Amino acid sequence: MAGRILPWGALAAVLAVSCTTVVTPASIREAEAAPERRAATLAAWTEAVELANEFLASPFRRTLPPSSVEFGADGMALRLPRGRLPLEVHSNWYGDLVNGFGFVAQERDYGMVVGLREGGRDRSIENSLFAGEDGRPAPSHAIAEIVLHEATHVVFREGTVGFWNGLAFYLEAVFLLRAVEHSAERRPYATSHEFQFFWMWRGAGESERPALWRAFLEHAADQSRHCRHGPGPEAAPTPP
Repeated sequence: MAGRILPWGALAAVLAVSCTTVVTPASIREAEAAPERRAATLAAWTEAVELANEFLASPFRRTLPPSSVEFGADGMALRLPRGRLPLEVHSNWYGDLVNGFGFVAQERDYGMVVGLREGGRDRSIENSLFAGEDGRPAPSHAIAEIVLHEATHVVFREGTVGFWNGLAFYLEAVFLLRAVEHSAERRPYATSHEFQFFWMWRGAGESERPALWRAFLEHAADQSRHCRHGPGPEAAPTPP
C-alpha cells in the first residue's frame, strides 16, 4: 500500500462489489474529460512506464528482480523471467475509501486499486494514480513510483495480495499497531526509496552524482525497520 495503513480495510474489501472502472488507454480515450486532459493523462502514463523501465534497467534496482513493465491496450503487466504478472489499475468505491484515509493506492493480486479524487467525476482520469489530492495531474515520476511500489507487493505477494495475505496484513496492522514499519511494506518502501534516489540522480549534474551514489549505497546497506532492500541484483552494483 502506498501511504499509511488502513486497519479495518479488510472488511471494506469484502464489501466492495461493483462500480469498478478498469483503467486502460482505451478507457482514458473514451473519458468525458477534455481532449487535452485525456491526451496529457495518457502521455504521463506512457512516460511513467518508460521511467519505471529505465529504473528497472539501472543499478538502483536492488529489490525487484530483473523485470520490465509492459504497456499496451489492456494497460500494464510486469514481465519477469518466470512469466508475466498483471498490473491492472481498478478504480472503485473501495479505492475512494483508501483515499479518504490518506492513501494513494492499495495492492491487489491483479495489480492495484485507486480512488476518485475529491470533486472528480471520471474514474479513468481523475483517480489517485493520475491526480494529486488537489485534483491536478500527477507528474510522470510520481506515477512511476506508485506503479513500482505496488508491483513490489505483487511480485513478493506481500500485503493485501490474496485473501490470506490480506488477512495477515490487517491482523498485524491492528494487533501490533504497525503502519510505516509494517513487515509487508518494507520491500515496497525499499523500491520506493530506490526509485527516489534514481530520480534524484537522473536530474543531478555530473559533479553531484558520485555523492548521490554513495548516499544510495549507504541507505541500501542500512536494513532498517522501515525498508528492506534485496534480494538485490545478480552482481554488486556499479556506479551508473
